Amino acid sequence: MKLITAIKQQKNNKNRYAIYLDEEYAFSCNDELVVKLKLKSGNQIDMEKLEEIIQEDNIKESFNKALNYLTSRSRTQQEVIDYLTEKGFDNEAINISIDRLKGYQFIDDNRYASNFIKNKSQSQLKGKRLIQQELFSKGVDEDIIEESLTSYSSTDELENAIKIGTQYFFSKKNLPYNQIKQKLSNKLITKGYSWEIVSECLQNIEKDQEIQTLMENQQEVHYIEGKKLAEKYYEKLIRKEKNSFLLKKKLGAYLYQKGFQQELIQQIIDCF
Repeated sequence: MKLITAIKQQKNNKNRYAIYLDEEYAFSCNDELVVKLKLKSGNQIDMEKLEEIIQEDNIKESFNKALNYLTSRSRTQQEVIDYLTEKGFDNEAINISIDRLKGYQFIDDNRYASNFIKNKSQSQLKGKRLIQQELFSKGVDEDIIEESLTSYSSTDELENAIKIGTQYFFSKKNLPYNQIKQKLSNKLITKGYSWEIVSECLQNIEKDQEIQTLMENQQEVHYIEGKKLAEKYYEKLIRKEKNSFLLKKKLGAYLYQKGFQQELIQQIIDCF
């Protein structure tokens, strides 16, 4: 048995009290626990009771920390667990806090996944694969992810990819047509779209009359840019390659790699 010799309010947190046993600091706990357990100077307390007090305080603090963590935005169950672990709480305190939070519906991975998918697909136009990876990294169960992703149909995903593609073509219109397509493909893959969706997107864009008209109107710009590149590369080739046929073949291959269309490439190399 030990004697409670002092209970002092902490200066940096008025809701917590420092408990002194036999004139020495032993532990701290919140004010609610002081009242609940009727702690006061002169009381005797055994070590078993002390451990119970400390653990109950840990649970209370763990729960409060989690609530504060959830104030700014919703979190997954695993994110809260990781946060409380970093704060030094033991497994028992964390598990009890998680159960309470789920009981109050402060944590709900199904709801979190549903809202996450809605936001990422509608506001940020991300593809399924990237959304799936992000949810998995947040500790959401695979079954919950798969079930929640059914709300994001392939049709919706394709429409999002086409939106991105259309905007991209207009913003990169000065680049060669095939180069835009290649860069767009890479962009869509990075945003989590499958090759199947990317392929369908490009097929739709190639049929888009507005984009085709845009590219046709840019033919002069593309021709001038392609000719500049060809002239610069020609100066390097002519030093090593004297055969006119092979020189033009290499020149055409170079322009093709740069994303120029075959018809435009032919117009350019005909000038050499």
